[in-house]
This record gives sequence, structure tokens and C-alpha cells, in this order.
Amino acid sequence: MTATAYIQSLNNRITYAREFERAMETVHLLLAPTLPVTAPSMDEADVKIGRSRENVRLAMLRLTRPGNLARLPAISIPCGFFKWASGRLAADRAVLR
Repeated sequence: MTATAYIQSLNNRITYAREFERAMETVHLLLAPTLPVTAPSMDEADVKIGRSRENVRLAMLRLTRPGNLARLPAISIPCGFFKWASGRLAADRAVLR
């Protein structure tokens, strides 16, 4: 990756994080599924989601990636079906409550 591409990626991340922050102004907490499927076995290279197959690593990260990219505090809670809770930037205590 060139230095120019890297700097552009950082700028895109900052823009994305600001947009996410604006969206979070009207809510205190975002609850969403952590995984699109149940946990696959260690030797599986891909998983079936609906009618298609997807790389297992990409599938396991795709629902939490938006919050990670925006650097939001988050926690995954096992509760029969997994939930992912994310809060506003620097609002770690609100997420843990």
C-alpha cells in the first residue's frame, strides 16, 4: 500500500467514524447480532449463509466490523442468541451497564 493510499484510508475512516457518531447522537446503545451463523468448527474454510457460501473469517467479522472501524466501544453478550452492544465513542461505561 502506498503512503498516499494509506493516508486516504485513514481519512476515510475518520469520515466514517464521524458519520457513525452523528447517527449515535439520537441513541444510547446499538444492539445487533454478533454473528450471522452459529460458530463454525475450526477446520471450516467457509460457511453457508442463506443460499450462498462465504469465507468463514469474513462472515465472523462482518456484523461487528462497522463498530470496529468507527472505534466504538462494544461487547458481545452470549444470551442464547448472541448480541453485540455498541455505544457512543468513549462511552465504555454505558455499554457495560
